[in-house]
Amino acid sequence: MNNPLPRQNHEEKKDCDLDTTRHARLVESKGPANLPRGRARRNWKMRHFQQPLLPKILRADSFAGSMLQFVAMVSVISCMLPTSVATSLTAFDPRNGPAMGGFPVTMIGETLGFDADARIGGTVCQSTNWVNNRQLTCMIAPGINIAAPVVATVSVEELGAVYIIPLDAEVQFSYDKAKIFDVAPYNGAGIGSDTIMLGGKNFGVYDKTPSGRVGFTAAMSTNWVSDSFMTVLNADSPVAEMATVVTLAFAVETRPSSFSYDQHSLVRLSPTNSRTGGGVSMTIEGQNFGKTDHSPHVQMGSTTCMATAWLSDSFVLCKLPANTESGVPVIVTNMGVVKIFSGAFSYNDPFVTSFVPSNIALSGGERVLITGYNFGGSEYDPRAARFGDTSCVETIWTSDTSVSCVAQRGYASDLEVAFTVAQVINKADGFQYNKPQIQDLVSSNGPASGSAEIFINGNSFGVYELTPQAWVGDTACMKTAWVADSTVLCKVPSVTYDKWFHGATKNVQLVLGAEVNVWEDSFTYDMACVGPCVIGLGCSSSSGARGCNGKTGGDYRHTEMSKAVRYDNFEGENILRILGNFTLTGGDVTTGNTTNNITRFVTEQIFNGDVSIIFGDLFTCEPIIPDRNAWSTVESYLDCYMPAGVGYGHEIKVTIRNATYKALLDGCDIEMKKWGENIWPPPPAPGGQKFGNCFLPDSLADEFKPADSIGLTFTYNAPKVTSIEPSTGPNMRGQTANITIFGTDFGGKARDVWGSRCLRPPLNTLPACKQLFENGIGLANDTCKEMDLQVSGKRGDTILADVLEKKLAYCRSQHTYMIQCLHAFFDSSLNICTERCDFPWFGCGRNCPEDQLRCQTPLLGGKQKVGMVIGGLTSEADSTFVYEPPEVEVVFPPELPAGSSSLLTVTGRNFGGYLAMEYGGRVFDGDDLLREYDSAIIPFNTSSVRWWDWAQYQTCFSGATESDTESDEVVNLRGEDRKCDQGVVYSSKIEIMSTVSGGVPLDRMVVQSPSLIFDQGTVVKFVDVIAQSIAQRSPVDPIGARVSFRAPCSNVNPKLGDLIIPFYMGNPNPVWTSRSSFTAISNVDNKIWIMGGATQTQAEKDEVFVSGFNGVGGWQRNFLDLLWWSSRVNASAVVFQDTMFLAGGFSPVNRTCYNDVWVYAHSPETQAYYSLPDTPTPSLARDDTFQPFWIRVMRNAPWPPRRRAVLLVFLNKVWLMGGQRCNGDWTYDLWSSTDMRDWKIEDRNAAWRGRNEIFGTVHENRMYVVGSVQNQFYNTFYTEDGKQWQQLPNSCAVTKVTVQALITFRRYLILFTLGCHDTKDGNEPPVDCDHETAGRLENRMYYSRNGRFWTLSRKPYEVDQYQRAVHVQHSWSGARDGEYRWDYKVVVHLDTIFLIGGERRYAATDLQGNFFFDEDGEISFTVGKSRDIYVSKGPTPISKYCNDKKEGGLEYTDFQEKIEYTMATRQCVWYWTEQTISDATIEELDAQLADLMEL
Repeated sequence: MNNPLPRQNHEEKKDCDLDTTRHARLVESKGPANLPRGRARRNWKMRHFQQPLLPKILRADSFAGSMLQFVAMVSVISCMLPTSVATSLTAFDPRNGPAMGGFPVTMIGETLGFDADARIGGTVCQSTNWVNNRQLTCMIAPGINIAAPVVATVSVEELGAVYIIPLDAEVQFSYDKAKIFDVAPYNGAGIGSDTIMLGGKNFGVYDKTPSGRVGFTAAMSTNWVSDSFMTVLNADSPVAEMATVVTLAFAVETRPSSFSYDQHSLVRLSPTNSRTGGGVSMTIEGQNFGKTDHSPHVQMGSTTCMATAWLSDSFVLCKLPANTESGVPVIVTNMGVVKIFSGAFSYNDPFVTSFVPSNIALSGGERVLITGYNFGGSEYDPRAARFGDTSCVETIWTSDTSVSCVAQRGYASDLEVAFTVAQVINKADGFQYNKPQIQDLVSSNGPASGSAEIFINGNSFGVYELTPQAWVGDTACMKTAWVADSTVLCKVPSVTYDKWFHGATKNVQLVLGAEVNVWEDSFTYDMACVGPCVIGLGCSSSSGARGCNGKTGGDYRHTEMSKAVRYDNFEGENILRILGNFTLTGGDVTTGNTTNNITRFVTEQIFNGDVSIIFGDLFTCEPIIPDRNAWSTVESYLDCYMPAGVGYGHEIKVTIRNATYKALLDGCDIEMKKWGENIWPPPPAPGGQKFGNCFLPDSLADEFKPADSIGLTFTYNAPKVTSIEPSTGPNMRGQTANITIFGTDFGGKARDVWGSRCLRPPLNTLPACKQLFENGIGLANDTCKEMDLQVSGKRGDTILADVLEKKLAYCRSQHTYMIQCLHAFFDSSLNICTERCDFPWFGCGRNCPEDQLRCQTPLLGGKQKVGMVIGGLTSEADSTFVYEPPEVEVVFPPELPAGSSSLLTVTGRNFGGYLAMEYGGRVFDGDDLLREYDSAIIPFNTSSVRWWDWAQYQTCFSGATESDTESDEVVNLRGEDRKCDQGVVYSSKIEIMSTVSGGVPLDRMVVQSPSLIFDQGTVVKFVDVIAQSIAQRSPVDPIGARVSFRAPCSNVNPKLGDLIIPFYMGNPNPVWTSRSSFTAISNVDNKIWIMGGATQTQAEKDEVFVSGFNGVGGWQRNFLDLLWWSSRVNASAVVFQDTMFLAGGFSPVNRTCYNDVWVYAHSPETQAYYSLPDTPTPSLARDDTFQPFWIRVMRNAPWPPRRRAVLLVFLNKVWLMGGQRCNGDWTYDLWSSTDMRDWKIEDRNAAWRGRNEIFGTVHENRMYVVGSVQNQFYNTFYTEDGKQWQQLPNSCAVTKVTVQALITFRRYLILFTLGCHDTKDGNEPPVDCDHETAGRLENRMYYSRNGRFWTLSRKPYEVDQYQRAVHVQHSWSGARDGEYRWDYKVVVHLDTIFLIGGERRYAATDLQGNFFFDEDGEISFTVGKSRDIYVSKGPTPISKYCNDKKEGGLEYTDFQEKIEYTMATRQCVWYWTEQTISDATIEELDAQLADLMEL
């Protein structure tokens, strides 16, 4: 069908054809008459639209979606309209209506087609009625109040096609707006949750989700009911009156002021009162505060709460502000509504609880802190404080609980403290101004005559005159005067007495108003008497004490102390006050003569020199001249300067010169004397002269008069010991400590001033001079209150000798004897006095301190109290000197056979001494006691010193516990904790002596050991040796102080082994002379060196011989043009880091042991390292650049001089151990060095201590030491680090033999010995040579793989005429029985054992080789030195040596072959020196040895 539309229009609408799937397709029809009508028509039309007509993104389930869907449909349809049809709507009525719908709306237009549909917005009309081509009607569907466009479509037929054409209308239809006519209820609680019913219209015919609010607050929920009714659930709100608002489909309907909330109300407060400081929380209970926090505001009167918190609709919280008011209104503002609780709250009244201080000085000015409650919350609150009726100068608020007040001056007690806050007063009692308080007096003593002015010092005497009254005892002061708040003057009243007044101590009281203060026993009346008299002593300090100021050093102002002042700057003071009356009758005296005279009052005065004082007829006390001549204390006391002195009981003698006597003589002038007739003094007094007619004394006796006395004496201070330095020291003879004793009043200056005088007559008989030498220092186990030096001399010099000779002092209070320290009073070796001048004869004297003494402590021990006697007075205090406890360093022998007892040598320190012999005079004759104590030395009860026999040195033997023996470390157990279960030996059975070891002083005791019997199977038991001295015991030392009691070594003797150590002659006559005690070593040059030694004719040599390469031949002497080490024997040598060193040794000629070290500088590098600036160097031949020579590395090494020391190389160090000192003692120290120049002591008492004959070697990464125990048996020790040594368990090594050498060769330790062996026992055990089955003394060898199990090697064999092997001696030992060798050297060189030289016992022969015989027909033996060399390849199995033929040994032809090979003169002596032991053979031997040990 042709398109009726113009092309142009077609082109214009080409965009509509872009997507045909989005366009509706019209179905051909026969004409409009055939189209259905009404709903059927619409259905028909919709069936002919393809489904994709509307975009999928549009949703019709929403209003917006419906609108967009509609617009899209219109747009699509418009693309399909024919352009020649013109349609439109021109009128629309009515244009609004109720939301319920259901009413018609008429639409007027042009060309409306033949069918139509209409919508209001997105809502289809309930029905659309096409009336005609110009009119349509739409039945409005229910809707909501929104303006919506009116949309309609009509069906138009053109050219046989039906088109749906949208009508374009520019009108809108609106539903009527919702209206609220009524609200119920009209008010509610502020918390909301009320259901408010709204009546009106146009709410819609269905629920369109309206929203409501009350005022500005959205409703909790809105519920649509009908078009005319809905409900709202309101929320809480802070606004009182509210409008009701409903929003429905974007339209808002408001009902102003239609609802109101109830106002809040106040019910009660809790609490209703509080402290004024605020900070307390108050709860306000009420209603309608809101369901949520609307920030209520609370005020307490005019003051806002510190914080306000909403709690709920019924409660609000207020943090109270500080305030002081009562009846405070509470104002609560919530949501703009103000409510007032009038007079509902009150702040508490002030309350005073305390005040500090509760009393103050009368001067006031002190700040008093008043504490309590409710003092107000700020410093601006009106407040005031007062004490009694007097207001404070200043009141400062601090807090609600405290204020401070500055008090004014006042005077009263029991005052009330009144504090006012906001016109409210609170009072507390108990405040007072201080009562008068006496603190001290100036002075505290005075004469009995009174009138002395004393100042009463204290406080609270008043800041103004309060008319005080002072009393002394029961008598008011002659005068009382207020001076200041702290001082009152009292003029002391007098006391009455007859001849003697011995003084009295009185109370001093001060009355101030109603207050009385008493200071008990505070003022002392001095002693007094009717003169002339002396009644007592007092202190110049007026403290009221008696006999004070008795310092032994004296006063620097005394004339006797002038040298001490001049040379020593002595400033000591010692003023003594003598109480008494130093006047005679006194009165008016007429002086002159009858024509020229004057009458005046005279009395004795100190400043006139009328009084002199002397103590003990020796010590003069020089009166102090008063500063003012106007007044003297001569009627009550005088003060004088004391000289240095010591002692006690010195009688005081005071002499007064008669003032009247002197005035009469002085009143007769020179002119009167010239012409007089009278002679004065009258005969028979010598020296008389003529006087004029003068008034003269009656007699000479009137000039001086001794003062009456009640027997008063003076005593210097007793010494006082404060400390001792050192406070501990050794307890060894000659080594005890020199101690310095510190303290006071040691009398040094007195001995300097008076010492020489008191040794000469006539003073030496004075008691004071005798006491000058009664000095001593004693040590005892208890404090001594009174020490008696037991002096019996009659003069000072004899007493001095007596004291110096005495060793004992006697302590009377404890009946204990004290041993005197060798004191320094007159001993120049210990004296710490110094000469003041270079030469004593200058007479400057010595400066001897008063606070120091030095003495040498005696041999004693324990903890001792140090007491001192100076001038016969014992020290007031003492200090303790502690002797060092005993220490046992080594016990020799360290091992003993079980069942035997031996003398033990116990060496250590601080063993003490035999006190009874040292100090008590005990005398022995051998073991017999001749005298127990010397009665002259010990005149008192001898039983009091018998404790010495128990307390002095003794030896305790204590069985070691299992725990002691399990550890290899030294366990320092307390000796005090151990029982002496193995016995105690007391000093009477012990010999004690002093010794020196390595320059260190030691003690040595010789004591008999206990004897231990073993149970069967026990191998060893240990006993600790504990030394005791004065209750002090040595600590337990499981190494040094332990004795091992071992089962007899015969029970564990070595077995006879299956190895033999054959030797052969290497060189019978080397170039060097026969010798012994030499040093031999295999050097790095593959040569053997022999150095020093003793020959047959010379006791010592300094020769050096060097072998050829093989060590057997090629010997020659080493000559150098330089001096080297001196001649010596038994030196030690070692090769270390390819360098040879020589050390120590002994000179028999000079009886000197050496500790020097020498190095053989075989290279320039060695020379450069060890040379010193003064080291001499050899002269070099032409073209020579270096020549080896000896350099002395050290002249005196730190280790003590010795011989036979062992030098070993181990762990890249040289170790020096053992050795013998010149006195024959064996050393037990262990030293190490990395360069032979710097030595370090590793152990001063090594594990092998107590052994002698020390041998050492290095074997399989261990260093071994074998040592002898009293030549009974040898122990074996080893170490893997050089420091921690272990003794092989139960190792006797060898016994009853003497070891000559120890070497390590291949895998064996080999001992070379000399001894006797049992010839009847198949194992040939060693026995004493006097044993009934003992063989001859012979050389034998033992070997061991580990040093614990030793095996005796077999002797060499030779075959007799019956072809049977028989024992023979080692060839190097001798050819026949009775010959043997000792003091030889064994060297391992080039994997070969070399046995060189030594001493040898051999059968003597004549030139023809005939033996000499003794008188018994026995071959005669002689002793001489050797120079032969024997060599060996070490242990060899017996199977490789000549055996008995019947035992499968060698055939006869084999013997003959070997005889021919060796050209020997005896059968079977070829020693297989070229045959070595294979490893397989050694392993076999090890297995055999293990099997043997297991058996």
